[in-house]
Amino acid sequence: MRFESEALPLANTAWNADWENRSGRSMPVLQSLRAIADDGWLGSLMVQQIPDDTIALSNLCTEQQLSDDEQHKIRVALLQQSVLLSEITLPRYVRYLVSAKDSLVLKALSAAAFRSAGPVEEWTRSEKMTTRHCLPPVGCVFYWIDAADISTESSAHFTRFSTRTSIETSAGRFEVSQPVLCGLLDQSLQHSNDLPGLPLPTADQLLRLWRLSSSTIRIFLAVQNNEPVGIMAMNLVEDGSDAVGPEIIIEYIGVRCDSRRNGIAAALLSLLASEVSGSPPPARITAFAGAENEAAAGLYRRLGFAVTDSLAVWTAAGP
Repeated sequence: MRFESEALPLANTAWNADWENRSGRSMPVLQSLRAIADDGWLGSLMVQQIPDDTIALSNLCTEQQLSDDEQHKIRVALLQQSVLLSEITLPRYVRYLVSAKDSLVLKALSAAAFRSAGPVEEWTRSEKMTTRHCLPPVGCVFYWIDAADISTESSAHFTRFSTRTSIETSAGRFEVSQPVLCGLLDQSLQHSNDLPGLPLPTADQLLRLWRLSSSTIRIFLAVQNNEPVGIMAMNLVEDGSDAVGPEIIIEYIGVRCDSRRNGIAAALLSLLASEVSGSPPPARITAFAGAENEAAAGLYRRLGFAVTDSLAVWTAAGP
């Protein structure tokens, strides 16, 4: 058995160019790693460089005509080879997000010396579910910005958000300096207990991930007494259909420590309706939270979300 890799194109040229400048192009941003024998293909694994300085593995598959034992050995070999391949870029860690239902991949991850960073629950709310909207605290105002418009060299200019007339483009603006934005993110990250076995990103790494993502990510800011107190990043995934609403994935939500338990997170989540995505309303909203994060579970449950899958993040390196 031997291994071959094929570079795959990325749709987002900004991501590719930024990554190329930072890394010197020591490996492709996205590649397919394949296990090959003289008589043909044995299996493959997707290896992706992520802008938060990690490597994400996915789509581990094998030739179904092989025996169960042979398929297991190929899965393990591909996982081990992906770690060796990824060491070129010195990532913070290599990860694989896997469903608890995928016993074959779980078995291979364990045999390849990966370890679980903790269980994750997928929370989903569809337009058919009962929805509860929460009003913001008194004096709390929301602003938004496309993540791609955030510059690393200047302040970010957020636009006032109004639930009455969709996203306003001519209303008030709120300017946030990089130190203030990073400070809000760092504080909420440091008090996160979602996955204690996973090294936390820095605010700079997280902002870079959102800014360079190939998806459409918008960042919402909750401002109270002229100070940012909460932040939410959402990914708007369009399917190209006018009849079916988009899917929204909540990438991150956090509130400053001294502003928690005031309804800010619930009010931010309540923005994810037709006012954000247009018409029709989103067909599905998805969020992920650590299975032991009781505060997040209670919040999502109150807002009409339900658990649709149990997953786990497995890493090849950790603290």
